[in-house]
Amino acid sequence: MLRDYGKTIELIENFIQKEDTDKLKNFLQGVFPTDIAYLTSHIDEDYNEAFLNEVRQLSNLSEILHEMEDDEIRNLIQSLDDSQFAPLFADLDPDDSAKIISVLPDELKDRAFSNMKIEDSVEAASLLRYNDEAAGRIMTTEYFCIHEKATVLEAFNALKESHDAELIYYLYLIDDHQHLVGVSSLRDLLTKPNHFAMKDIMQKEIISIPVTMDQEKVASVVERYNLMAVPVVDERHKLVGIITVDDVIDIIRSEATEDIMKLAGTTEEEFSLQSPYKGFLRRMPWLLVSFIGGMLTIQSNLFFSTKIAHIELMAFITIIAGMGGNIASQSSTIVVRGLATGKILVTELWEVLIKEVSIGVLLGIFFGILLGIVSALQFQDFSIIGISVAIGMLSSMIIAATIGSLMPIIFQRLHIDPAVATGPFVSTTIDNLGLLSYFGTTLVILKFLG
Repeated sequence: MLRDYGKTIELIENFIQKEDTDKLKNFLQGVFPTDIAYLTSHIDEDYNEAFLNEVRQLSNLSEILHEMEDDEIRNLIQSLDDSQFAPLFADLDPDDSAKIISVLPDELKDRAFSNMKIEDSVEAASLLRYNDEAAGRIMTTEYFCIHEKATVLEAFNALKESHDAELIYYLYLIDDHQHLVGVSSLRDLLTKPNHFAMKDIMQKEIISIPVTMDQEKVASVVERYNLMAVPVVDERHKLVGIITVDDVIDIIRSEATEDIMKLAGTTEEEFSLQSPYKGFLRRMPWLLVSFIGGMLTIQSNLFFSTKIAHIELMAFITIIAGMGGNIASQSSTIVVRGLATGKILVTELWEVLIKEVSIGVLLGIFFGILLGIVSALQFQDFSIIGISVAIGMLSSMIIAATIGSLMPIIFQRLHIDPAVATGPFVSTTIDNLGLLSYFGTTLVILKFLG
């Protein structure tokens, strides 16, 4: 395991600069495949091609490849000779082969399939027919199963001959029609008498998932039940594959990153080393929404500044809008992450809405009174200034808590990722509604007290 990637990259670039390929080869022989995959996307562009030339010649190239970033996978695959394809994919599990092929352009997909062994290409193609986010896309078809009528000794002997099975902590039992009927553990196999039938020691209550289940839900199932692997079944409850915990970790990390990037109004692709122009195109639409919202805010300020005699009331716009944005961000984040992790059920959404609005009311009262006292002391006018900003703060925070928690609920109902609800569109909406409520309540107060 590399502990200092910065120094490692500097060392590799120094080898390349000095054209010392022998030292570079020897160094890479002792580096984990995952670390090499990481390095391929962080080596400076001037040295990247020379570095990839050495990576292509490594004997564990297949292990490196499926850990690489999508762009680097495409670059490396394109440079391979046809003779390198068959052994490359032969060393990979079917789900890893499918993952690699899925990111290739059509011409490279055809080239990959035509140079793979028939059985490998059939397995990879069978996984690629599933939706990108479905459980079937990440399951492996290399698993161990045995008929329920087999004895413990027969199962043990079969297990010793099962060289391709990816994980053998769980033994899956099937009937004559390939239906999943039970599961047993390796511990049971080692501790039970040899003549026992597997159906007599198996656990009949099985946690399985349908092949079409969304990957994020798969991760929730594995996390909830603390599984090392979970069996995947088709619509007829036939065992078609398993999903192991290493793939689930990838899902959890990817989904969490996706949600966090959506909170910022961008995508996970920002992590890849790309041109500033591509970054501009990705961020500009979201920021344009914020810009338009800001222009609306300016127009509101200009309009109400002519209606409000006490110009000092305009000084509190920033803090009222900012506090409203903060509470909206808190409410929306709680709801979004609660939905994503299963901490909040769809049936509980309205209860959560009421709770968040109630919190908004309490916070609004507290900070409204606090801001009212501060403003009254500063301007020596509690009857107008103090009451106006206090009620303005209260109304703004109530609106913010309502919108912040309601938007993820609406998006969930519309089958849109709730994480989008924390983006610039919602933030701008909250800012404008909060200020409109402040101006509105202020005008009413001035009418009666001014």
